[in-house]
Amino acid sequence: MTNIPAIDGIAASHLQLPAGPWRTVFEALCAHFPQIDAARWRKRFVCGRVLAADGQALSIDADFRAGARIHYYREVENEAPIPFEERIVYQDARLLIADKPHFLQVTPAGGHVRETLLGRLQRRTGNA
Repeated sequence: MTNIPAIDGIAASHLQLPAGPWRTVFEALCAHFPQIDAARWRKRFVCGRVLAADGQALSIDADFRAGARIHYYREVENEAPIPFEERIVYQDARLLIADKPHFLQVTPAGGHVRETLLGRLQRRTGNA
């Protein structure tokens, strides 16, 4: 399995494309995630943020194939900053212990992608 790198502390999400009538991966993603508008998906394709299983960026007209595994990077427009700071309590070559502020999510979910403990620590330490 190909190692898909994090971008600015954000790990790629994964999807196995479901069966459907779509001609392109772009069309399938727009249908699978109706809450994300087509313009946002188009931007992700143009920026190389939708990848094939091997990590290669897909073009917006990439052929749809049911069962294919793809990777994409989540984005939240105008993500609100969390004004509380985490603190690294201990860190060595194998372990990192952090004190997390109460309102900071641990992993990306919902309206928080960059403003999570995981994202912040990955950016801060450079350790994916």
